[in-house]
Amino acid sequence: MGLRLLSSLLTEMDGLELATGVLVLAATNRPWALDPALLRPGRFDHVVFVGPPSLADRREILAVHTRGLRLGADVDAEALAAATEGYSGAELAMLCREAALGSLREDMSARAVVGGRHFAAALEGMRPGITPGALEEFEAFRESREGPGA
Repeated sequence: MGLRLLSSLLTEMDGLELATGVLVLAATNRPWALDPALLRPGRFDHVVFVGPPSLADRREILAVHTRGLRLGADVDAEALAAATEGYSGAELAMLCREAALGSLREDMSARAVVGGRHFAAALEGMRPGITPGALEEFEAFRESREGPGA
């Protein structure tokens, strides 16, 4: 099944050469698992690495995902951003959802307040997906495509 799907995708991508104004964009957190045929010239020509969010980025991501929540006075956004080193944007969104769900489990009213304990409990059940080992694998993949130090 997977081989047929890949074959169909490659056939479709090769047929796009004549199509003007068509851009094919893909994203993955496991680029080393891609079939080399996808990375041949004329298919996905450019590989762009988007690194993990910085402390300031995490602050902003958390602000976006807590905007609609009633946060308790004990929620320290700065400490939360600092405690989430290695978390992706998607993981930060999940953290906020889990904290909100924890609050709702305690109080099903629409006025439920999401407190620091809810974030702490949500963090207990999560581990960051961007580990130093994962970053090394990304770097090795990038170097295999562009050469060392690129």
